[in-house]
Amino acid sequence: MVGTHRALAGYVAGVQARNLGFVRDVVVDTTAEMRRQAEANRALARGLAEQAGEQSDIFWRIVEASFEAYRSFLHAPAHGGEGPNYVATATTDVAVGGESPIEGYDELSVKKIFERLDMLSVGELERIRAYEEKNKNRESLLKQIERRTRAISS
Repeated sequence: MVGTHRALAGYVAGVQARNLGFVRDVVVDTTAEMRRQAEANRALARGLAEQAGEQSDIFWRIVEASFEAYRSFLHAPAHGGEGPNYVATATTDVAVGGESPIEGYDELSVKKIFERLDMLSVGELERIRAYEEKNKNRESLLKQIERRTRAISS
């Protein structure tokens, strides 16, 4: 009888060891698969974020171009067909005359002005540049205005 109990205890211990090994393998494999899936999800999310950023940039370029074309269309007949060049010159002249280019401009931080630059036309950017040069003359802002103007013009 003692021999039977020992044999049974040995069998049970062997089964438990196999079960423990099986569970360990399942946990290790599952963890590895979850890590692979998480990395794949991160890569997909990065790709989607990049695409969304590119689409947003394209959308705003289209909006800016459409707005500029519409504004040029409206101003061209009223000013003898001079169109966008006349608008840019006129807005620059107003800025040089001392009028603030954006309502509350003098109270805005450089960061707030940066945020608004993407929504402006070349003429408006020239007006802000002229006003900024005459007043606070902040180099970082002037460089950003120049970069934005080049981006729109190209």
